[in-house]
Amino acid sequence: FKYFAKYSFQNANLIRSISEFTEEQVKAFGYKGTFVRFPAWINIDNYLNADIKRSNKDPYQIIFVGSITDRKNPKIIVESLEMIDKNFSLELIGQTPNINYLKELKKIISQSKHSRKIVLTPFLSQEQLIAKYSYANLFILPSKSEGLGRVIIEAQATACPVLISSDTGMSDLIIENETGFIFKNNDPQDLAKSLNVSLSTIDRRLKELPHYKWGNKPQSRVVFVAREVRDYFDSNYSVNKKRESQ
Repeated sequence: FKYFAKYSFQNANLIRSISEFTEEQVKAFGYKGTFVRFPAWINIDNYLNADIKRSNKDPYQIIFVGSITDRKNPKIIVESLEMIDKNFSLELIGQTPNINYLKELKKIISQSKHSRKIVLTPFLSQEQLIAKYSYANLFILPSKSEGLGRVIIEAQATACPVLISSDTGMSDLIIENETGFIFKNNDPQDLAKSLNVSLSTIDRRLKELPHYKWGNKPQSRVVFVAREVRDYFDSNYSVNKKRESQ
């Protein structure tokens, strides 16, 4: 595969990428041409116009959205929460293409001291998913490998704080401690540490931050930053935005 990839990249003159991370991966094969960066299409207006209903009241609502697979790594969330004793709920939302992984995940959940707080939900409609983002206090995507992570943009557009794994394309979308949080890739202890901080402080900080107006509604600065995602998306991910390989 590496030989084929190297040959293909070195003989290409234009490559579509979805993040700076994926561009660096391609450059490692010797590519010196131009990149056009744009991810899969998102109807972002539906998320920006969501009716936000999250609150500071218990339980603290955590969600994961993605396929239930080893690469997306939802098991690490359950493992990390074993190190935490706080009032929360966890909903793992997504399709289950890998039956063996699903069995392993269900076994871990059944053995967890928090088993009654954890729910597995099949893939939802866009309307249902927007509602989940709107209620959630924290969105986690702990992928071992990820080109960008469209669901992060969806969560941010509803002003839901996000927590992601390091060393992936997801980092393109995060300003640490402002538009999201990052933990060490595939490290349950570091994820538990980040979760502990999140459960203890995120809602308090949201409440204390200065407010701005978005349309006719007052919004916290986190909401204000999240709703700038459209401008960021348009300026960084466009078929008209070409980048020369350095």
